[in-house]
Amino acid sequence: MKIVYLHQYFNTPSMGGSTRSYEFAKRLVAKGHEVHILTTDRDAKATVAQGWRRTDESGINVHWYPLAYSNHLSYLARMLVFVRFALASSFRSLRIGADLVFATSTPLSIAVPGLLASGFGKYRPFVFEVRDLWPEMPIAIGALRNPVMQLLAKGLEKLAYRCSESIIALSPGMRDGVIRAGTNPNKVAVIPNSCDIELFAEAESESNCVPKDWQSVPLLLYTGTLGKVNGLEYLVDVAFQLKKMESNVRILVVGDGREKLQCIDLARKSGVLNEYIRFIAPVDKYQIASLYRVCTMASNIVIDLPEARANSANKFFDSLAAKKPVLVNHGGWMHELVARSTCGLSTWRMPIDEAAELIHERMNDNEWLMKASEQAEFLAEKYFGRDILFEKLHQILTLSYEGRGYRSAQIAPYTLDSEEAFQPSTDRARSRTLWIINQYASTPLIGMGGRHYYLGQQMASQGVNVRVIASAANHLLRSPVPVVGDYKVTDEGAAKYTWLKCLKNAEARSVKRILNWFVFSWQVLKVPAVAGERPDVVLYSSPSPIGFLAARRLARRYGAKLVFEIRDIWPLTLIELGGLSVYNPLVVLMGYIERKAYRSSDSLVSNLPNAEAHIVSECEKKVEFRWIPNGISVAEFDTSNASQRLRAAIPKDKFVIGYVGTLGAANAMDVLLDAALKLRANKHLAFVLVGRGNERGALERFVADNGLESVVILDPVPKAEVPSILKLFDLCYIGWRDEPIYRFGVAANKIPEYLMSGTPVIHAYSGACDFIGQSGAGFTVPAGSADRLAEAIAAASQMARQELQEMGERGKAFALKQFNYIDLGEQMEEFLFKGIPDA
Repeated sequence: MKIVYLHQYFNTPSMGGSTRSYEFAKRLVAKGHEVHILTTDRDAKATVAQGWRRTDESGINVHWYPLAYSNHLSYLARMLVFVRFALASSFRSLRIGADLVFATSTPLSIAVPGLLASGFGKYRPFVFEVRDLWPEMPIAIGALRNPVMQLLAKGLEKLAYRCSESIIALSPGMRDGVIRAGTNPNKVAVIPNSCDIELFAEAESESNCVPKDWQSVPLLLYTGTLGKVNGLEYLVDVAFQLKKMESNVRILVVGDGREKLQCIDLARKSGVLNEYIRFIAPVDKYQIASLYRVCTMASNIVIDLPEARANSANKFFDSLAAKKPVLVNHGGWMHELVARSTCGLSTWRMPIDEAAELIHERMNDNEWLMKASEQAEFLAEKYFGRDILFEKLHQILTLSYEGRGYRSAQIAPYTLDSEEAFQPSTDRARSRTLWIINQYASTPLIGMGGRHYYLGQQMASQGVNVRVIASAANHLLRSPVPVVGDYKVTDEGAAKYTWLKCLKNAEARSVKRILNWFVFSWQVLKVPAVAGERPDVVLYSSPSPIGFLAARRLARRYGAKLVFEIRDIWPLTLIELGGLSVYNPLVVLMGYIERKAYRSSDSLVSNLPNAEAHIVSECEKKVEFRWIPNGISVAEFDTSNASQRLRAAIPKDKFVIGYVGTLGAANAMDVLLDAALKLRANKHLAFVLVGRGNERGALERFVADNGLESVVILDPVPKAEVPSILKLFDLCYIGWRDEPIYRFGVAANKIPEYLMSGTPVIHAYSGACDFIGQSGAGFTVPAGSADRLAEAIAAASQMARQELQEMGERGKAFALKQFNYIDLGEQMEEFLFKGIPDA
């Protein structure tokens, strides 16, 4: 991506101040992105007449606009600087061009060039980073008093939030403030300031900034701006109390700002200047790191205003990175973090004399200092490392570029409740929630059960809250699920099922089946009221892509990860197998939705081994893909028992070639019967077909017309009986048409089931990924060739029983290794919840 990164106060490590933008931009460049940062050259000697200058900072294209600025300026003068930079950077951004615009406050005026450069979010994604709650904070401290200006600022704030694809807040309090402004919570992420662990680890362990007579005493450090919001008078008051106690603790203040002279004057009047508290000029980031190495405890001081409690000061995270305890004197999320994690000391609302006494006590307690230091190190490495938080930022920028900023909150959802005390614990984790939307899902009792029943059961046993959303009526069910109203909720094993009311239809080829695609999609939109829960992941499964749009809407509503599962490649299957024209309106509609699904999903999964080849040809961008095949339930094979009626129907003194499944055109049943016709003279052979489908009537007529006494066609059986039936056969048959669609492989449930049965398999197939051939479990013959099929059947019937048994055992071993639903459930859970933190 080409990224325009707008930050009015950008700093490099050789400069004083925050280096967040520098560190993140440097890592974006390392990821292969082209980054242009627009910022101000704040040197007092800089003049506008000099215009923009451009430098390369660690591969970052930095564009500097000369505008002198300091905290000493009046509020009005600062406002004028904000406006001038907003205008200049707007024109510069448009000249540069970008794939994505990333603007970081303060000030709020930085949103102006961000909005203009992005076309108000319409022409390219706009990501807005909120470092302070503007205009709330300027209003609270009296910097923005004009009612008209307040109104304009609030309007700009709401416009920036509304036009942003995603918003990054630097603290939970800032996130709450953004949401209070009417923003969709799902697009608001929390990425606090972070810890440059390596920088502080490599810093010098001594600093010439610390007076020699202070180098052997407990040292409390403050670094940063000395402005009104920082309230550094607090440290002067603490110093006065320390002097009264004759404490050995000293305070070093490093920085500059409008309130610095006032603080120095107060310290002088209190009789503590240079004795208990000293003020020195700002230093660069490297010297800051050395100061943190030599201090005993660092501090984050802020005036006690509700608007200030949301701050995410760099100095706090520098303390953690340096493994130093941190003092906070204010409420909010940092106070709670310090109090719960014991990484430092909070003196919020504590009388100043008691606060000073506690500071003295803790800074002279080596055991407490050691434990607080260990906890600070843990927090830095576990939660606030720069690389950890950058990866979240990169994910959000990537999602925003792809138009999926609604998932931002899920990528970086920071809450104190979910990370209480920031200690590893499994006790607090809630079950993650998965919604599987599959119109044709069922259970073994009312249908064939299939993929999502078994994967759902396995993931539920692993602690996932699984809800399967299916049609209450479709041609694959033995009978419709009785529904009163629009839906019915049932417990099916460890998972919950929500059955949606649809049109009753029993035929695969019918107008009602097509209508049901649209009815089901409409009913899916009602699921939130039905489910009463919030999904972390929404998995939509084809074949029909129609319902994907409804699934995507649900995912956006809840900020859930959206995964599209391809079980049949539609509409390509309808074209290549069904003979529909590429100009058929239904094909055109499906094709549009299919491409939209590929491009707007967070991840793609398929049971077709070569599906990725088709996805790449249809998708403009790389999307994470995983092949997870259909599988088998080992437990069902161990407990299956066929009915006596069925056992009696299968010949006992013959070599039985069997088939269990749908009797449809795609399954090449006619080829099998042609082979049976060619082998009719061999009285040792019998063919048993178990199932139903559109071709059953034609097959029965063929058998009757040709007097094929060797062929038996039986009604379908419950799923639980299938494994035991397969074991009654001597050879299992699977057949396909000779069509190009099979270049992507096949994913029939019967393949793993046949292999697991331990019965040899004959596979009439000319496509890719032949698991029968790979496993050595039987014979593969060209699809559509009755002659070759008949020859293979005849040859198999003459083989020694031991040889056939060895083939079956190879197939079973292959199935246990590749198709066990226990393993596949673990793979699916890992894939679906990748990138989603534990709740």
